[in-house]
Amino acid sequence: MTFIITVSIAVIFSILYLTIGRKGRFAITFSTCSLMFWSAAIMWSVDGLNSVINGGSFLDLSQEDLYLGIIIAVAGVLLFLISMLIEVCRSNRYNAIYE
Repeated sequence: MTFIITVSIAVIFSILYLTIGRKGRFAITFSTCSLMFWSAAIMWSVDGLNSVINGGSFLDLSQEDLYLGIIIAVAGVLLFLISMLIEVCRSNRYNAIYE
């Protein structure tokens, strides 16, 4: 379940980056968050492959795995929001100094 949630959020942030953030003010923030979630998806896919090699299933659909996926998604979105806040503060400081 963690893999499914992580890939879903990675796709959402990739679409947001390609439509909104590519040339916009938060291009670095969108690209960083997108790459972060795609990296996590690769990590969970390696974990799933390891589970298959050891005789288990690729996807773990347990409730604990669902909670872990939600925690990871919330933490990633919070990191994205903090990164946007830092970018806004930097641009406001830059505008205040050079205007």
